Amino acid sequence: MVQRHQQRGHDQPGQGPLNYFLRARNCGSITEAEALELSGLTVDELRGKSFVRILENRRT
Repeated sequence: MVQRHQQRGHDQPGQGPLNYFLRARNCGSITEAEALELSGLTVDELRGKSFVRILENRRT
């Protein structure tokens, strides 16, 4: 349980920048292509909306 809590706390800061790109794309400020280029994420990573999942997938 402690390990899970620490991991969640460690990964949370990365969710903020991901949400920034998602909000910008959703309101039309930037296109999905621009969000991908600026963030360095893949389409699946951006659409998945989870920074924790991105980290888990990149670790494997």
